[in-house]
Amino acid sequence: MVRILTVFCAILWISGAASAQGTVGQSNLPSGTICENTYALCTSAPCTPDPTAPLERAICSCIVKSGTNFGIGTTCAGREPVDASGTKKLISTYSFAEAETKDVMTCEGDDYWTDCLDMPCVVDPRDPSKAICTCAIKKGGTFVTYGGSNGDKSCDTNTCARSYWSGATQAAFAQGSVALMATLKLKQEPFTFCPAE
Repeated sequence: MVRILTVFCAILWISGAASAQGTVGQSNLPSGTICENTYALCTSAPCTPDPTAPLERAICSCIVKSGTNFGIGTTCAGREPVDASGTKKLISTYSFAEAETKDVMTCEGDDYWTDCLDMPCVVDPRDPSKAICTCAIKKGGTFVTYGGSNGDKSCDTNTCARSYWSGATQAAFAQGSVALMATLKLKQEPFTFCPAE
């Protein structure tokens, strides 16, 4: 599985999939855009189904970061934080900010998970380093997440079935990672996958 993702990343990299602006080609996924701004990061976020729509949406506990980030359905102007009535609103995007401290865990099966890319968030008024995001609930298929990775970078795949982790399909993860690597001029992947069990 990890080998397949690495090969996919290599193919996209060789084909010149990402430009400095971050537009990704040679993929079945929509093009993405790289921005430099403040954003919400949900790569390891635990989520809870939204009581008002428990099969469609989840509420996720994310973190606030600034820097280079990847999104698909948003422009850089559209990702700029907005202050409205004392509340700061952000968009959730993808970056490598947690790659140094957390491994990427692969979950397979019929588990629930959430897709937070380009989703709306509100900065926690009590803690500006945290954001609360509303994400789409997905079910089944293989997904990857930085969630489930403990402080010692070990992963607990048992949590795939017990948690609603924020994650991405392997193709979406590869697309965002390749675009970020090209923009940051990285020759090696800054992330590692959980060791095989």
